[in-house]
Amino acid sequence: MKIVFYIVAIVLLINTRSAWADFPKEEQVGCLKEISWVQGKPLFIHNNQYVLLMDHHRGQKHKIYVVDIRDITQPKISDIISVTSNQKKANIREYKLNHAADKLYMTVQDSLLIYDVRNPENIHQLSSTKFMEPLAFAITADDKYLYASGCYKNKRCDGLSLFGIEGDTLTFIKELDGVKHPSQIVISPDGNKLAYGSILDSPLILTDISDKQKITRLDNTTKPFYNRGSWKTSANFKEGRFSADSRYLYIASGQSGLLVFDTNKNTLNKVQQTSGRHWAALTNNTGFISSFDVLNDTIYLSGKSDEIKSEISSIKGFEHAYFWQGNSLAVATDGSIITLVDSYGERYDERCVKFIKILQEP
Repeated sequence: MKIVFYIVAIVLLINTRSAWADFPKEEQVGCLKEISWVQGKPLFIHNNQYVLLMDHHRGQKHKIYVVDIRDITQPKISDIISVTSNQKKANIREYKLNHAADKLYMTVQDSLLIYDVRNPENIHQLSSTKFMEPLAFAITADDKYLYASGCYKNKRCDGLSLFGIEGDTLTFIKELDGVKHPSQIVISPDGNKLAYGSILDSPLILTDISDKQKITRLDNTTKPFYNRGSWKTSANFKEGRFSADSRYLYIASGQSGLLVFDTNKNTLNKVQQTSGRHWAALTNNTGFISSFDVLNDTIYLSGKSDEIKSEISSIKGFEHAYFWQGNSLAVATDGSIITLVDSYGERYDERCVKFIKILQEP
């Protein structure tokens, strides 16, 4: 009997096919062309029946599209949310769902916003918190705390602000000094570690946040936080996440592929690098990695490579690893459906939001 996995992928790419013996058989089942350019990581709501996409239209990131994928052969835009702050169009800097997937959090130019997404036909703003210079943020796994780069009290600051999450609002707790205004923040599932870095030239820094009243630096990489043999390249912290047991930290780092750090001893011990002039990449080269997501024992990656798609031989901590060419990827599951969202494009007139069904033999 066939086990059917539905992977819904938003892929802005030319419809090119190659064959790999071990790669799942895929079949295109839907295509959405109404969105000009997908920006940010797609988010899945309402039992994976809808997806939220941010359109980067001429640099003005203020629209979120609600796409109905109940019939993935006929995806359709069911609503468009025009995000505002202080009655003006807001430029979305980052947006994420909480772990319960019933609220959407986002940073805009001067505020932290919370939206109710439980009903895809009535997505609405719940609260707005005035905030100075917001950028990256992360929410703890229990949905009780939010860490954001920027300032709540001071006009300018060099650190993180910690908020408690109470219902539909944020309650300011304190500003935590010593953090260099990161553009990416990752919190471990156990809530004890926080890692941050920047898309620009920056080290990767690991901290202890087990005491919610302070942040303690544990370790950091050299600047830049990765290298390619003798070639020094700028840090490119695109996405990150910890393993389910909070031990391994995975970083999508662009040219250096996927970086894996063991943080078991409160240090950043790099145990794998999948691209670049590095010995570990010689037999397991993924190429440029910009995004990834995980589901159980499988990791899904996207980026740019000589291959349109491929199976990766080994990623530490996972039994299976699959790669699609694209710049953004997300996996959502309700227990029987896998949804992979991947966006990339070489020719504008051939881009589309592409939905893929994958069949795997047991």
